[in-house]
Amino acid sequence: MVFKIRFLNIVLTIIIYFVGDTLQSILQNRKQTILLNIQEAENREQEAKRNLLFAKEAFRKAQQKVVTIQQNRVQTIQQDDYNIKQNTQQQIDKLYQVKQEIILLQRQKLVKEILKHIIDATFENVYQKLEKNYTLEFQKEVLDAYITFFCNYQI
Repeated sequence: MVFKIRFLNIVLTIIIYFVGDTLQSILQNRKQTILLNIQEAENREQEAKRNLLFAKEAFRKAQQKVVTIQQNRVQTIQQDDYNIKQNTQQQIDKLYQVKQEIILLQRQKLVKEILKHIIDATFENVYQKLEKNYTLEFQKEVLDAYITFFCNYQI
């Protein structure tokens, strides 16, 4: 049995001696691979953290924009309401002014028509009276009035 143990020790020593370097090399390679994987994982973790910070900052800015828009919403609505009222009042004032001008023009037109009718009626009346009173005596008086008028007319 001692022989077997010794034999096993020798075989084991030989195996470790020859296989040990290879096994150590394999283990060293495996260790390097694991360390590289750990390093890559840490790099990805750092990148993910940076992306998370960037996303949080973008989200915070978006929230601030929403708050600003909500705050400005009331002011914008009030400004629009004021502008609409101002424009409406200006249009009403213009319409009132145009209405007054139209009324004035219509009155002037009516006055002209009335005056024309009065003048036409007056001339008609004068012509009728002239035709009734058209005598030589009347004609003489009219001609004398024109002669006196021309004589008194000074250049």
